[in-house]
Amino acid sequence: AIEEKCGGNSNLNRRNHHTGQEQIIKTQEKNIEQLRNEIRGQKQECERRFTIHEKKIEGLHQQHVGFTQQVDYEFKKVEHQIAKQEKITDQKITDLDNKVERNTEEIEEIKEKIKEEKPINTQNASTIIYKTEGLTTLKPKKFDGSFRSVHPVNFLKSLENYWMNMHLKEEQKMNIMEDYLEGCAKAWTDLHQSEWRNFKEFKREFLEQFWSTEKQNKIRHQLNMPRLYNARNGSYTDHVWYWVSKTAHLEPRIKEDQLIEALVDHFPRDIQMVLYAAQAKTIKNLTEILEKIQETN
Repeated sequence: AIEEKCGGNSNLNRRNHHTGQEQIIKTQEKNIEQLRNEIRGQKQECERRFTIHEKKIEGLHQQHVGFTQQVDYEFKKVEHQIAKQEKITDQKITDLDNKVERNTEEIEEIKEKIKEEKPINTQNASTIIYKTEGLTTLKPKKFDGSFRSVHPVNFLKSLENYWMNMHLKEEQKMNIMEDYLEGCAKAWTDLHQSEWRNFKEFKREFLEQFWSTEKQNKIRHQLNMPRLYNARNGSYTDHVWYWVSKTAHLEPRIKEDQLIEALVDHFPRDIQMVLYAAQAKTIKNLTEILEKIQETN
């Protein structure tokens, strides 16, 4: 009986052990299937992402091709305009040379006639020339505190040039100076004029007010801002010359290539592309290219 009981227990244990192994195998198979499904899903996701990236790359490639073609087209158009203008310029130079040659011949004829005339009274001639120079001295432009009218440094220079040969007293200089101020510049002068004893003191305070280091730094900051061009303020070249004048007296001075680089960024994207392709080396070259672009537009 004991042997039968032991044998029965042994069979039961073997069945339980076999059943446990089957469950483990089923669990493992289930886990394996889950892993396969996960791997299959990850593979599909990778394929989907790869397809998206592939389409993006293709789109970027098409954009690059289109952009390159546009730049080539614009560059060729500018080249054509420049070549056309060069022909016109060459013809004008030829005409001018011919005119100079004719004028030279006429001058020689006049010289021969003068030799036959009586000598000129040099004293009277000098007096006439002196008076003529005085009459032709350009009056300064009025300064209103902005750069649109005249640069503050140029304003001071024009004042000093204006009365250079007049031998004026300081009081007279101050009176003349006030006549050429208006707007906020005139208001500022009226407020502080009692503080200045002469034009030199006024000049120092004037530059501190209208051409201070802070204002110069502000101009540098504005210069480096993109898309500054506004058609309401004039043509492309008007915009360039405005900024050339505005930055002319910055200390330290801006190099010409740096100024050109900043000015190119002031224009719309399509204009920038043409200017980048043309690679202007000087401000004069930049304005010539911009004139051609504006003519074609």
